[in-house]
Amino acid sequence: MELTGQIVAGQIATAKFQIAGRLTAVRCQPGGTVTKGQLLAALDRTELQAYLDRALKQYDLERAEFDEKQKQNPAEYDRRRAQDALDITVKNVEIAKANLDATQLDAPIGGVVVAMDNLPAGTNITPAGFVISLVDPTGLFFQAALPQQSLTKVKVGQKVKVSLRAFPGQTWAAKVTRVAFAAAKDNTFAVDIVFDKLPADLRLGLTGKAILSGGK
Repeated sequence: MELTGQIVAGQIATAKFQIAGRLTAVRCQPGGTVTKGQLLAALDRTELQAYLDRALKQYDLERAEFDEKQKQNPAEYDRRRAQDALDITVKNVEIAKANLDATQLDAPIGGVVVAMDNLPAGTNITPAGFVISLVDPTGLFFQAALPQQSLTKVKVGQKVKVSLRAFPGQTWAAKVTRVAFAAAKDNTFAVDIVFDKLPADLRLGLTGKAILSGGK
């Protein structure tokens, strides 16, 4: 049996800021390789650092006042008000710290930068205005489209030979690892086929054929 399909990625991720701000650094480029946790881009921290500093000082003041009031054995109402005021300053510090941390955009996975908005440092952005797409190249596999009338002819573990149009005359040993439970919009079922050894120079979207053992 022969099926057509293409190379897809097992792990795709997008990275974008959670807050608006001014870009101060862009540390990656399309086609480049990054490691998980690597800094991809950064926003200006000046104003948010000031907010955090102010929140910390306010916490220190409330903490000192709270401790002093506890020494005076306050009434229950006054004690609760002091506790609430202190709790609010703690939350303000947490929010300020989270916003400051959000000025750094780190890679959620290791892989290749396949797409990103081309914006230079100094640009004011919104969270949706600067997006970086990453693909893990070690998780690429071949996905074929199986007609429903042939559904019973394909099993997990079945051996496969894959050929790609980009590499004429070459084939790679592989095996079926999944047959989709639900049909796609064209009424075919996705068949995931993993290479025994990942071919060199594999690229996302390459098309080809899969010849399954036991088929024609």
